Amino acid sequence: MQDVLIYVWERIFWVMLWAVRYLPATLAILGIALIVGVKNNHTWWGRVVLLLFGLVTLLVAMTIQILSSSPPA
Repeated sequence: MQDVLIYVWERIFWVMLWAVRYLPATLAILGIALIVGVKNNHTWWGRVVLLLFGLVTLLVAMTIQILSSSPPA
């Protein structure tokens, strides 16, 4: 079970590295997702879009924090 979680986290991290590498495109996609989610927040799929927006925003922020922190001495 732990191996599966490590594998999934590694895949998510590699996707987030790609998202940070192409940050302007990522921010544009997140902006579109936010607008679509807010305009359709009364539907179930609008709420799902907002939930995914929050999740991806947190993952991108975590990736930027990991990349910007200095390695342990």
